[in-house]
Amino acid sequence: MHTGPTARERLESLTAEYDTARKRYDAIPMPQRTAADDTALQAKGAAVVDAVAKLGAVDPPDGISDARSSQPWLRGMSSAHFMGAQSAPSSGTSIAAKGSGVGPAAFNFSPDQLGELQKAALSSRVMAKAAITSANAPMSEVSDFRYEVFPFLRDKTRLLDLIPVQTTDRSSVTYFRSTAAAAAAAPVLQGGNKPESEPTWAEVEVGVRKLAHYTRVNDEVVADFSGFLQIVGSEMLSGLIDVENEQLLIGTGTAPELSGLTTAVGVQTVGSAGTDLDAIAAAMLLLRNGAAHCDPDVVVLNPIDWYSAGFVLAKDTTGRYLTGDPTSTTKPTLWGIPVVLSESMTENTAMVANLSVAATAYLRQPPIVEVRPGGGTAEFVANQTLIRAEERLALAVHHPAAIVLVTAV
Repeated sequence: MHTGPTARERLESLTAEYDTARKRYDAIPMPQRTAADDTALQAKGAAVVDAVAKLGAVDPPDGISDARSSQPWLRGMSSAHFMGAQSAPSSGTSIAAKGSGVGPAAFNFSPDQLGELQKAALSSRVMAKAAITSANAPMSEVSDFRYEVFPFLRDKTRLLDLIPVQTTDRSSVTYFRSTAAAAAAAPVLQGGNKPESEPTWAEVEVGVRKLAHYTRVNDEVVADFSGFLQIVGSEMLSGLIDVENEQLLIGTGTAPELSGLTTAVGVQTVGSAGTDLDAIAAAMLLLRNGAAHCDPDVVVLNPIDWYSAGFVLAKDTTGRYLTGDPTSTTKPTLWGIPVVLSESMTENTAMVANLSVAATAYLRQPPIVEVRPGGGTAEFVANQTLIRAEERLALAVHHPAAIVLVTAV
């Protein structure tokens, strides 16, 4: 009696049952699958494996060779593994096999492998797998990290670059400001009395002021991010220059502030004189013919005032810009005098000055950044590094008449 067709028909029937069970299993969301679901599917798979073994006993080439050739995980098994196999245990996770002269061995199959085995045994087809998506491979959606640190953007102007600078090793600077010129000189007849001049100077003392700030950084950040101290140090210096600009322009002179260029005693002023450009011209004339007898070397404006109808947007009756061609790449000037823009300059006020004559800055300590790991007791316990930036300087406005403030621009 030929049993081959009967075994194959049995395998086909079990395969159909397994396919139905597998579809139900796959439809269950993974977090909701239970051990009972796994066991039920494995039992169906075990029945298929048993049928494969029986089919192999009758028709090894069709039942086994195809399965082994199409599934890499079966290639190490010989036909004897299936031809002598017994029914799988109730758990459906393994089958006992006997080989020629070899003791019993157990082969454990996952539900996926069981499905592949039964399909390969019938048609040498491999079960299709779902495509790997970003949900399975989250590393594919990791951001493109860039370790370049972009600093805070700040006012580019440093007013100290416009002022003569000297050094000092003292806590204050004393200088002598001229308050009365030798102005009595006159023509004299032979034998006549000569007029007497009385030039006068006043002693002025300015204290060295400290500008400073600090921050703290966790030691772990410093250790784990190479170059971070340099980044923080650069930022601390930039913040220091910001307050330096402010103090040089509008410091009140009351400790601990500097006496600024615009607040010094003796500074001249010009009010509104027609247009804003007219007022600037009036200030230039006051410098030249007034007590300073000098020409300006700078005009300092707040950017808000410069980019206004009084200056950049000023036009003639034909619509042409008065302060220059908008397509020009030259730096802004007024009658050849450089225009310096500073956000620290008081809005609606312009400073027309010859700073090389008007003032001198005395540096006791130039801007410096210092790093101290551990700091005090509290920082040591908290694993923190202290970083401070500071400078010490004094500003002497020894010729305040060389500064003219233009109000209401």
